[in-house]
Amino acid sequence: MVKRAFGLLLITLCVLAAGCNLTAGAPYTVSGRIVCADDASQGIGGVNISFSGSRSFGVTETCDDGTWTKSGLRGPVTIAPASADWVFDPGYRQVSGVEHNVNFAGFRSAANSLGFRQAVAGKNYALFLRADGTVHFWGSRGSVYTYGAAMRVSGIEDIVAVAAGAHHSLALKADGTVWAWGANDRGQVGNGTYSDSCERPDQVAGLSGIVAIAAGEYHSLAVKNDGTVWGWGDNSTYQIGQHAPTTTPTPVMKGGIGSVVSVAAGGRRSVALKADGTVWQWGFWQIPLPWGDSTYWLSRYVGDAESVGLSGVISVAAGSEHSMALKNDGTVWAWGVNNHGQLGSGTVWDYDPREVEGLDEAVGIAAGDRNGMAVGADGSVWAWGANAGNYLGTGTYSAVIPPTMVMGIAGAVVVASGEQIIVAADGLGDLWRWGMSYPGASPTILYPIGEPRRITAF
Repeated sequence: MVKRAFGLLLITLCVLAAGCNLTAGAPYTVSGRIVCADDASQGIGGVNISFSGSRSFGVTETCDDGTWTKSGLRGPVTIAPASADWVFDPGYRQVSGVEHNVNFAGFRSAANSLGFRQAVAGKNYALFLRADGTVHFWGSRGSVYTYGAAMRVSGIEDIVAVAAGAHHSLALKADGTVWAWGANDRGQVGNGTYSDSCERPDQVAGLSGIVAIAAGEYHSLAVKNDGTVWGWGDNSTYQIGQHAPTTTPTPVMKGGIGSVVSVAAGGRRSVALKADGTVWQWGFWQIPLPWGDSTYWLSRYVGDAESVGLSGVISVAAGSEHSMALKNDGTVWAWGVNNHGQLGSGTVWDYDPREVEGLDEAVGIAAGDRNGMAVGADGSVWAWGANAGNYLGTGTYSAVIPPTMVMGIAGAVVVASGEQIIVAADGLGDLWRWGMSYPGASPTILYPIGEPRRITAF
């Protein structure tokens, strides 16, 4: 019998604490101290610290002696500076369980040193979520574009998570409401209409208590605090659910699945990560049927959630026709179409998850249109898959197999890949971009940027 598969996008960084055996979703506490870089005996008070991950977000401030404590964290969390005028040494720490004495040395920073919770990428644009809850846009989408300084998205604040579809975007507020903007021809903005576009963020009707979001090519997903999944937009391939209309401009609940903690959306499919670390999927994918010297593709539509067969998963990502999963042991797994090496191997296609060789200390993953990416525990960025014009920044001009380190960037804490651009943030708050889009370029013409370059501070 054919087994099940396909993954999702949300960028989570994690290093499992030694000896920690927490079940997924269990709350825990982390504490530590920030000291002066010039005098380790002197604590620094009044410094804001950001805690970010797929299931935990928040900011705390140090006491007068530099000590801090953060409780109620869930899942893997990245700790980084949130105050705009401070950087840490080390630049960030990643934890997933109770840990004390997580200490940093504090440095006064330049004006462009920001604290970032998340970065996501659409077709040829990116969104960056700052620790202060503001969202910033870089790239090109419709009539809006900027290839210099990233611009702030007006009309939303107190944001704790963002998601990027091909041409539409989502933002999750701290109060559990979801806001959306961008293309809306299939109802993916969720405002009850099928207008061509929604230029300003608008609240998605009927949603509250949301803890996670995801945006696919033409559909959107959200997870409530009761573990249920809700979707809206395009449903032509059951990417929302079998019993929903072909398109729906308002959220409907996905039946047959619960205990979900995060979701992601690919081209025409959806994936859910449950609290027990298992991965489930539904929607559309293709199965190759070799016939002589040719290959015929069988289209498969699945409305009910199917188990992928993985356990111990902490993060998932989905590209156009392939999926990825990051396990709690630092290994990366991939499955789906592999015509450009996006599975990190030489197979043509694989319906079952296969471990991506050479990545045993990954702390974050991202799936682009036809490529895969990972962040190493040392802050290095690794890439594989489609690479026309050195799109991946690995220094070559052909498909990359196996994973190869991206040149010119170090200390990364998060990476995101769209169809035309790749972006990353490092532990010092600098933003980086590379890929094929550049000022004035048509998305259909391959004018590569190549190696990573810093994005102007905003």
